[in-house]
Amino acid sequence: MPSSNIYNIAPIIEKVCELNPASILDLGPGCGKYGALIREYHEVNRFKIKPSQWTVKLHGVEAFQDYRNPMWQMYDFVANLNFADKKNWPLFANYDLVLLIDSLEHVERPLGDMLLSHLRQHNKNVIVSVPDGEMPQGAWGGNDLETHRATWTRQDLVMLGGQVFHSGVCAIAHFS
Repeated sequence: MPSSNIYNIAPIIEKVCELNPASILDLGPGCGKYGALIREYHEVNRFKIKPSQWTVKLHGVEAFQDYRNPMWQMYDFVANLNFADKKNWPLFANYDLVLLIDSLEHVERPLGDMLLSHLRQHNKNVIVSVPDGEMPQGAWGGNDLETHRATWTRQDLVMLGGQVFHSGVCAIAHFS
């Protein structure tokens, strides 16, 4: 679904603020909650209240355009692309931070491994949040892209070099 676990919000936003990125790519923003929260806690808290004062480059990539809503205005732009399509991957480079918040489980595991490897090679930091273990989900709201196609665990993220900084229903890891 175009949302994520409420208990993940604070740890993710705290990590974003700690990393202090100047450019962020959000792969699968859904409703756009993290765009709004990043603007509030990473920009407004530094006295950059008006959009004309914002300095963080904030881009999103969302394949399902029915999720478009007013929160997407927090992004500089949201591209209508499928992040799982390898032909788009060259666009996902040179960011200080890439967010894969409840997105990676929507692609087949081998492709997800390759995507994560690409993102790590071509960006400074990546934050990944995935359900910790099997959590079946089919299409949601008319969007077949919401189907969970892979299972990930906190151990998988650690084995791939991630530093897990929060776990519960989901595991959240930072890759640098």
